[in-house]
Amino acid sequence: MVDGNNFNANDYLPNGEDASIEASTLSGDVRDVLLTHVRSMTIPWAMLSEDEQRDKIYALSECAKDLVRRALAAISTTGFPSIVVGIGAVKIDKGLEIKLSANSSVEVITKLAEHGKNAAVLVLAEAADFFGERAPAKPDKDQPDLPLSDAAE
Repeated sequence: MVDGNNFNANDYLPNGEDASIEASTLSGDVRDVLLTHVRSMTIPWAMLSEDEQRDKIYALSECAKDLVRRALAAISTTGFPSIVVGIGAVKIDKGLEIKLSANSSVEVITKLAEHGKNAAVLVLAEAADFFGERAPAKPDKDQPDLPLSDAAE
C-alpha cells in the first residue's frame, strides 16, 4: 500500500514523467495524473477483488491529496511571490502582531528581501481544507448481498 505521509503523484507516472501542475492548466493537469492511474489498470474495475479495489481507492485518494497540495501551490504563485509559513504567537493589543516562521531557504529569504517592508496580503489556506469528499469511495463487494425474497416474510 502507499504511505499517505510520503505520497507523490510522480511515483506513479511512467518513464519518469513529471506531474507538473500549473494554474492555467490545472484541470487538465489533474485529469492527466488521474488518467495515468486508469490507463495503468490491466484488469477492469469489476474484475478486481474487493481488496484490490480498496487499494486502488486508497492510491487515488492519496493522489488526490497530493494534487490538491500541488494545485494550492500553483494557484498561490500566480502573479505574486508566496511563502509557506507557520503561524506562531498572536498578540492583540492596540493592533495585531503575528509571529510567522518559514524555511530558511535561499528562495524564501530572497522573496522576503525583495518584498521588504511593503504591505502584503496573507492568505490563510491549508491544503487539507480541500481534502473533503461528497461521499466515500467504496469497492464493490466480492460477495454481493443476497436479494431478500417475499416468501421469507
